[in-house]
Amino acid sequence: MTEATGAATIVDLIERACKSHRDRVAVTGVGDTLTYGELWERAQELATRLASMGVADEDLVGLLSLSSSDLVVGIVGILCAGAAWVPLDPSAPRPRLESVVRDAGLTTVVAPEHLHELATDLGVAAVAPTHTAHRADGHPARRPAPTSAAYVIYTSGSTGTPKGVVVEHRTVVEMLLWMVRALEAHPGDRYMGTASPSFDASVPITLFPLLTGGTLVTLSADVGRDPFVLTDELERFRPRVLQTAPATLRMLTEMGWAGDDALDVWTGGERTAPGVIDHVAPRVRTLCNWYGPTEATVQVSMARLRRGDHESPVGVPFEYSPCILLDEDGRATEPGELGEIFITGRSLARGYLNDPIRTAERFVSIEGPLGERVRAYRTGDLARARPDGSLVIVGRADDQLNVQGYRVEPSEIETRLLQHPAVLEAIVVARQVDLSSDLQLAAFVRTSDDVSPRSLRDFAAEALPRHMIPAIIEIVETYPVNATDKVDRQRLAAMALSTSPGAPPVNEGATELERAILDIFSSVLEAGEVSLDDDFYDLGGSSLRSLRLFMQIDDRLDVRLPLSCIAIASTPRQLAALVAEARLRGAASGPERGEEPHHEWERLLNGIWTEALGLHHISRTDSFFDLGGSRSDAHLMLDELRE
Repeated sequence: MTEATGAATIVDLIERACKSHRDRVAVTGVGDTLTYGELWERAQELATRLASMGVADEDLVGLLSLSSSDLVVGIVGILCAGAAWVPLDPSAPRPRLESVVRDAGLTTVVAPEHLHELATDLGVAAVAPTHTAHRADGHPARRPAPTSAAYVIYTSGSTGTPKGVVVEHRTVVEMLLWMVRALEAHPGDRYMGTASPSFDASVPITLFPLLTGGTLVTLSADVGRDPFVLTDELERFRPRVLQTAPATLRMLTEMGWAGDDALDVWTGGERTAPGVIDHVAPRVRTLCNWYGPTEATVQVSMARLRRGDHESPVGVPFEYSPCILLDEDGRATEPGELGEIFITGRSLARGYLNDPIRTAERFVSIEGPLGERVRAYRTGDLARARPDGSLVIVGRADDQLNVQGYRVEPSEIETRLLQHPAVLEAIVVARQVDLSSDLQLAAFVRTSDDVSPRSLRDFAAEALPRHMIPAIIEIVETYPVNATDKVDRQRLAAMALSTSPGAPPVNEGATELERAILDIFSSVLEAGEVSLDDDFYDLGGSSLRSLRLFMQIDDRLDVRLPLSCIAIASTPRQLAALVAEARLRGAASGPERGEEPHHEWERLLNGIWTEALGLHHISRTDSFFDLGGSRSDAHLMLDELRE
């Protein structure tokens, strides 16, 4: 595409596309459907209002929104004001949001009106991205420069607090223009992504369509966690591109997804399992495996995977972001040798916000291929290069974990657990039961008092985002150590876990339905005897296992429930109550895939959610917790449902 060539900032790219494709649909799905002309008009209105509030070049503005047309207007409007956006996940724990607001020095956020109360609680002024009847005059927005900050995304931090990565316009433009040159794209193509706006994988899938005259299809937060709903949306919108995590592709594989030979699938963030590659690659047009950390502007390489590519290669680094593999002595490795990836070139972020020490530790000076000194980001990823230059990631040089597409610093989780008065020590590792299971976070803790894993998980959830809450918490007396007397994390991850400690569960009086659910729990979780009040996540539940759980309920009990039900009914007793209610209301056959909610069962849940959350409208694919609900709210609703 020649129309993007020569643009210096993201605003330049989007403005050109908005003028060239004024009447085409730019965004649809959750929220309003907007043409390019309408998107640009709303973004300019928002930019003018922000400028009237004193927002100027290099200011940071929070974006408190889930994926929707509001999010897109917010991004473009903030950039047009010369500022940088800082994504804030409304479903994140309050301490997490407060930490980001404080560290970034935010005074203003763009947020839909139903989140203005949350913004007020966070101590910031809120501006709605919606269309207004009149334009604010007298405060023209400032255009950003190529070196201006475009966004700041917070990632897991090794010191126990999240760190903000500052990314500039020029590096995002480098990435987008490479995509324009390398990828086949046509005006009118639809693009769909499941990444959270607070995760950097959302950046290319949001911005790339807006350069090419494509249409971004926004999805509600739970779609990526429910493969049945995702396949509904794929059938409904027929996108050209689906961007999603390997964990979601694993769930699609588990349910036997038929694929779409006109669909390009973009994935990355963690290794894609061989079985997933073999299932998905032959059933889609292309399966693209992207690699790159937040600190190098999302992605620096890409490989098109084919059946049999079981090493899950990530491709040859892009020309603007050369990668150098160095051994432990700082020498460049030969093809086939193991080395740590150092990324150089024009993709590097500015550094960490308000943290020059950590910036200096990770953004270092190394010797380039011609003997010159070059700036490089030290990734911590261990890899080897194939003879053709393609990279294969094989592990980490440090303790950082990669779980379900998120880079997680275990020390941040350990720090939170150690804040519990009963916890003496905490070690967090990634654990995989078998090759067909998800990689899970497991916390092994030593305690001074009798404390339950469930209470520790709830304590962690008060401050950590969902992807950082350990799926397994095991109380131990000692840790295995290696020859140097350090905790052996590999042996810890391989340790057998206790199941149902204490006396065997007593399930006297259980109904036939409850016993059926107990049997399904035991089978899916491989947990032996299960109590009616055992929690799914306390027994090692995961997104993949929740899929298996609900598939078995559908198969054996002829009741189809949305996967999001596990959030409000995570014990056999609670889940049996939901199944009984579904049967009672005649919803055993479940809604046809892709239908609007019309069954009494869905209307009942919609009404209870709407009242509990104080909202006027809820979509069938909305997540209760993403809309501001708490676990205690969920249990109160379950009691109301029983009544």
